[in-house]
This record gives sequence, structure tokens and C-alpha cells, in this order.
Amino acid sequence: TAGHSARVAAYAQILAIKLGLGDEDIEIVRQSALMHDIGKIGCVLNLNKPGKLTPEERIIIETHTIKGAQYLLGLDDIPKLAVLGALEHHIRYDGSGYPAIAGDWEPNIVSQMIAIADMFDAMRSRRPYKDPKPDALILKILKEGSGTTYNPLLAENFLRLVKT
Repeated sequence: TAGHSARVAAYAQILAIKLGLGDEDIEIVRQSALMHDIGKIGCVLNLNKPGKLTPEERIIIETHTIKGAQYLLGLDDIPKLAVLGALEHHIRYDGSGYPAIAGDWEPNIVSQMIAIADMFDAMRSRRPYKDPKPDALILKILKEGSGTTYNPLLAENFLRLVKT
């Protein structure tokens, strides 16, 4: 998880640079992405087990977003965007995903950046239950999800980044 979080932070940071954010905002994006999965600490599961998660395990792991946000809220000197990043990084651009939030909630742009970086790294990584996907397939998934799963502006910029 630590390696995944570091890579997600690096991808999100590069995307923030590409978008022309200032140095202070870039650092907030990096820190927020680094802490996006902190709530997994509170999920008592063996994430390295062979095979996919059971439905019961999936329910538990989906709580990591709320647990992470709650944990970060209790810490001093944590960017408030990190709280949102932890909470929202599995909420899709169209509002689906988790956690389900009532109303017309739109995830923060930083959370949307983390979502793309998180997906990219997760699909590229070997897990006990799956092999990494080829980069061409990951980029196709990102392109096809643009406007529904992913913010189209961010998806377009990320696609440009990884193609260079």
C-alpha cells in the first residue's frame, strides 16, 4: 500500500504540474494523494490474499474512504483537501461509486485527480489475484471512462502525460 500511495502521489503531482497549478497547490495535491488510502489501516482484511474479495470483504474495504476521512479530520496540520481526497477518490465523475453521498455532490477536483492516478497505478500493479494490465488497455479504459467515470479535462491531460 505504501508503494501504491507513493506512486499515486507522484502521478497526481505530475498532473497538477501539467495543469499549471502553483507550487503550494501542487504540494497539497501530492500530500492529499499520498494519504488517499489511509483508511485501509482501519479495515481488518488480508489484502494480499489470493483471489478476489468476497462480497463481505468488499463491504469492509469500501469503508476505507470514510474511515480515512475521519482519521485525517482528527489530525493537526493536514490539508483539508486530503480529507476530501480520502473520502471522495472512489466517487466517479458522474456521481456513482462509493461512498454514496446524497444530493448533487460533486467530488473536489483534487479527489478527481487522485481517482485517475489511483486507477492508473492499480491497473498497472500486480496483485495476488490479478496480473497488471497493459498500458494500452489502461489508457483505453481511461479514454472510454472520460466524462462518466473520470473528469474529461483531467483524463485528457493525463492521457497526454503518459503518451509523452
